[in-house]
Amino acid sequence: MRPVKKFFLDTYAILEYLRGNAEYLNRMSGAELATSLLNLMELYYVFLRDHGEKAAESVYSTYRHYQAEIIDEDVRSGMALKLRMKIEESWSLIRGRARLCHRRAVADEVPDGGRCFQEPAER
Repeated sequence: MRPVKKFFLDTYAILEYLRGNAEYLNRMSGAELATSLLNLMELYYVFLRDHGEKAAESVYSTYRHYQAEIIDEDVRSGMALKLRMKIEESWSLIRGRARLCHRRAVADEVPDGGRCFQEPAER
């Protein structure tokens, strides 16, 4: 059985999906999705500005069930990972890793005793 893909969506990713961007459609197909309340707020604003209140309410209603809580530990562990890896990836990747890691740790699904983030491999 293939593991389920998991993605934390920033506002841009949701908009690209809604625009029909093939890369986003393919990646998100069958995946477990999450986003934040702030991303939903931005999404609502974009639709309110560009398409009106009815469209904004519709898209918000569709995506609000993907809302994931971001806790203090997500901020700390995500930013520590970013610093350790010295990468400039999107914030969505960092938040997604931190949140999904937290969920696995809470559910006792992390095989290494709850240590979610590994040190980057030496090059």
